[in-house]
Amino acid sequence: MAAEIESMSKSVQELAIDGKESLEKYIQKGTDSGKLNTSVPLIEVPIVDIGLLKSPLTRTEELHKLRSALSSWGCFQVINHGMTSSFLEEMRQVATQFFSLPMEEKQKYSRKTGSIEGYGNDMVLLEHQILDWTDRLYLTLNPENQRQLRFWPENPQTFRVVTNTERERMSIAVFCIPDSEKEIKPADGLIDETRPRLYKTVKDYVSFYFEYYQQGKRTIEAAII
Repeated sequence: MAAEIESMSKSVQELAIDGKESLEKYIQKGTDSGKLNTSVPLIEVPIVDIGLLKSPLTRTEELHKLRSALSSWGCFQVINHGMTSSFLEEMRQVATQFFSLPMEEKQKYSRKTGSIEGYGNDMVLLEHQILDWTDRLYLTLNPENQRQLRFWPENPQTFRVVTNTERERMSIAVFCIPDSEKEIKPADGLIDETRPRLYKTVKDYVSFYFEYYQQGKRTIEAAII
């Protein structure tokens, strides 16, 4: 990952409350990034039923839905995943409690320069980098021997986005990340003279992802040979 050139002095939450500082570095200019193409009709997000994936009778059809969702959308909604509504609601409540704590308390868990783990906002890798309007608490859950408990607050974790002056949006995101030593590459059986290799081998995917994400680039595009 490229070296971080600076850390943000104030959180997005502080900037939103203060309302006096320039937000220039959060504004996208001269790019289509983030713009909604209104000519594309709105369609429903694909739904994948984990319960159906477990059954031999329904697995094949549901796997086709999963493949279609990944190849056409890149995301999907999961149902019957085993997490109860009460558990998810409890996660939201604890997350809201953490981000409602005084700034001094949250800053006890601040990430270190050059690291994504802990409380804070975007890593600044470029001089004119456009930043996300978001504060995060990034924690490694598994494997357990990689947990950095000094970043785990007594009031648990979340991601928070302030979308406008009247309403706050809070999201809890869970990522499944490959081991940093694992190589990710096209399967050998898919490559031949008629279908040459288009993507390079990637190691330490999470660092690769965040480096290009902070530059406003899609990771898949950065992996093109």
